[in-house]
Amino acid sequence: MKCTLAVTWFLLAGALCAQDAVYRLNFAFRETEAGKAISTRNYALLASTQSNTRLNVGTKVPIPSAANPSQYSYVDVGVSVRARVQERGGQLHLNGEVEMSNLGTSAANAGRPAPRIQQLRTEIDTELTIGQATSVVTLDDPVSPKHYEIEVTATKVK
Repeated sequence: MKCTLAVTWFLLAGALCAQDAVYRLNFAFRETEAGKAISTRNYALLASTQSNTRLNVGTKVPIPSAANPSQYSYVDVGVSVRARVQERGGQLHLNGEVEMSNLGTSAANAGRPAPRIQQLRTEIDTELTIGQATSVVTLDDPVSPKHYEIEVTATKVK
């Protein structure tokens, strides 16, 4: 938690030194099944109007080589967000990419030499009303009854 706060303050200090407007982008990742909430994950980042912003959270998972099981390659699993914002009148234009991946269930990976990786990836190009939550992605999982929604709220910092 201390590391997250230190990084947030460092990014905020750097962003505030610039002449560009700075926005806090709050991403809420909601997962439901049969209409019941399973989880909500929240991620926040600061974005200035003249730069690309990136957030990566996750782990590297070893995958054994098919040719030589004692050799491994590594796959990033977790959440990755890339965002670029531009002011347009009273709204904020968001261009970005979001990727979420996980290893799936233990049952789905039982007896497999390499884990099954589930992935959700989308590109976003939309207008946000500042201070108002905006649903930017909704989708149904093609292999399960799960439903996903990504909501973004932009707040002006400077």
